[in-house]
Amino acid sequence: MKKLLLVLLICLGAQQVQAQDPDPNLFRTWYLYEMQLDDAEPILMVSNYQNPSIDPYISISNTLEYNGVGSCNTFMGTYSIFGGICPTSSDLSNSMETCAHAFFESSFFQLVREYCVSSITQDSSGFTLVVSTLLGGYAIFKDYELSVNENSLNKITLFPNPVTDILFIASEGQPIETISVYSISGKRTLFKNSVTDQIDVSGLKAGLYFAEITTSEGRSVKKFIKK
Repeated sequence: MKKLLLVLLICLGAQQVQAQDPDPNLFRTWYLYEMQLDDAEPILMVSNYQNPSIDPYISISNTLEYNGVGSCNTFMGTYSIFGGICPTSSDLSNSMETCAHAFFESSFFQLVREYCVSSITQDSSGFTLVVSTLLGGYAIFKDYELSVNENSLNKITLFPNPVTDILFIASEGQPIETISVYSISGKRTLFKNSVTDQIDVSGLKAGLYFAEITTSEGRSVKKFIKK
């Protein structure tokens, strides 16, 4: 039932923006930072994969052709755009080298084939792309490669999750500068620019949201569910 509700919410959001064209900022090289195929699967953090380390990315052109690298294999294909925000591809092809992190790569390729753009935002470092899947999964990409600060940003956690009214943020000693909350369709629904470790989400409708948290170390995007 939980997954069904998420699917309905995502489909509704896609219908509401059906007339929109893709954001032109989508057409660039995106480096993957973390992903989760659906809400029952584990969260896969790129920074946790070592020996060998990986640097998965996807480059999307304004002709809707794409190419990139997973764990060790290259891939390419062409997207069709439905509803302006949900690229889909039935022609992904990839090389067939044996990879040390094969599960990660197969999950990444599955995500690449079909997702919905939730938000594209910019700060002083570059752009961040957040996408969602129809089963409550998500992925976070940036147009710059993984930085040394990312491990500390990965320690930011939200609780309780799911949440009813007050969402707490644990940042392990990193002062929080701003918090923005985005809906599944990419609309910013809340913003707070004072140092705080909590935010009142009681006024939000039930569904999946993304919290963009800025600290002195950089910016982190985390998902949460409002009950």
